[in-house]
Amino acid sequence: MIKRIHILTGIIALAAVSGCAVDNSYNLENLDTEMTFFKGSDFPVPDLKPFLIGDYLDLNGYDYIITDDRGDYYIRFELEPVVASVTVPALGSDDRIPIDFDPVEFEFGRVPDFLSGKDQQIAPDLSEMEIELGLDSEIPAEFTASCTLETLVSGKVNHSYYIDNLPIRYGENRYFIKEKAAGPDDIAVAGLGSILSPVPDALKFSELDIFATAGQRALVAPGVDYDLLFNALIQTPICFSADNRFTLTFPLDASLNLDKVGLKKAELWLDYDNTVPLNFSLVAYALDASGKRIDTVKASTDSEIAGLSSGTACVTLTTSGDLRFSSIEIELTVSSGSTLSGVHINQNQGLRFHAMHLYLPDGIQVRLDTPVNP
Repeated sequence: MIKRIHILTGIIALAAVSGCAVDNSYNLENLDTEMTFFKGSDFPVPDLKPFLIGDYLDLNGYDYIITDDRGDYYIRFELEPVVASVTVPALGSDDRIPIDFDPVEFEFGRVPDFLSGKDQQIAPDLSEMEIELGLDSEIPAEFTASCTLETLVSGKVNHSYYIDNLPIRYGENRYFIKEKAAGPDDIAVAGLGSILSPVPDALKFSELDIFATAGQRALVAPGVDYDLLFNALIQTPICFSADNRFTLTFPLDASLNLDKVGLKKAELWLDYDNTVPLNFSLVAYALDASGKRIDTVKASTDSEIAGLSSGTACVTLTTSGDLRFSSIEIELTVSSGSTLSGVHINQNQGLRFHAMHLYLPDGIQVRLDTPVNP
C-alpha cells in the first residue's frame, strides 16, 4: 500500500514537470493518510498460572503443620509423655504433695516467616488454640493440680500461663484448655489464643504441683511411690485474621508486545474464579521492554474481585499520546472490606484467571505518509 502511494506521487510529480495539468479530483496529496486497522479486534492472552494459598504460604515440610481432609491448615504437636513420681508424706499440714517432675519442652525448630512474625503480610489468627491435657493417676484418692505453661523466644519467656485447680481422680483424667470454655471438660485460660503468636522457639510446661486435703491424704499409704502420667496434645487451626494486607503481582506473557504499535486505548478482559475468602482490588501496569512500569499509561478497572466468586473483570489502559508497551503486569491487593477473622486458611484456596484477551475498541491508527525505512 505504501509503495503504491510513492509510485503514484512520482507520476504526479512527473506530470507537473512536463507541464501537464492535473485534475484536483485525482490529486492523491489531498487523501487522508491515516488509516485504522483491527478496530474492535480481540487478541488472546495466555492464561496465568493459578495463585494458590498453599504455594504462597509454603507451609510444607514442617512436622507440626498439617492439613485435614479438606486441606485446612493446623498447627499440631504432642509433647513426650512424662511419668512423675508422687510420695504422700505421713505427716504434715501442708496440702502440697512433693512430686518429682522434670519440665516438658517442645522445640519447634524451623519456623516459616508467615508464623514467626518476620513476615506478617497475612497475620494468622490462632485464637482457636486447644490444649488436650492428660493426667493419669495411680494415686487412690482425689487431688488437685496446677501447672505453668511458657513459651520461649531466644531463651527468654515470651508468654506464661498459670493453669490452676485441675481435679485429679484415680485413673484417666482429660482436660481441654481453651481461650473460652464451651463444654463441661473445658478449662478457660485468658489470652491462650496468643500463645503461638508468633510461633516461639519452644513451648514448655515448667512446673507441676499437686495438692490434697488431709482427708484425701488419709486414703493413701504414706511413704509409697505412685506414678502420675503427664501428657499434652496442642493444636489450633490456622485462620485468617481481621488484618490481611498482602499484595500479589502477576506478569503477563510478553507476547502482548505492542511497543512498535501506537494505540489510543486498550482493554484487558479476563474471567476469574476466586476461591479465596478475600476481596481483591485489581490494577494493571504497562511495562516497557526492560520491564519497568510506564507511568504515563493509566489503568482503571470496573470492579474489585469479590471473595468466593466467579466473574469477569476489565482493565482499561489509556494515555495522552500513543499507547505503547511491551507487556502488562496485574497487581492484586487485599481489599479493606475483607474481614474474615476465624475463617480457616486452606491450601486449595486460590485465584485463577482464564479466557484473557486484549480488546482494541478503537483499533490501531497508522499514518500512511510516515517514512518507511528501507
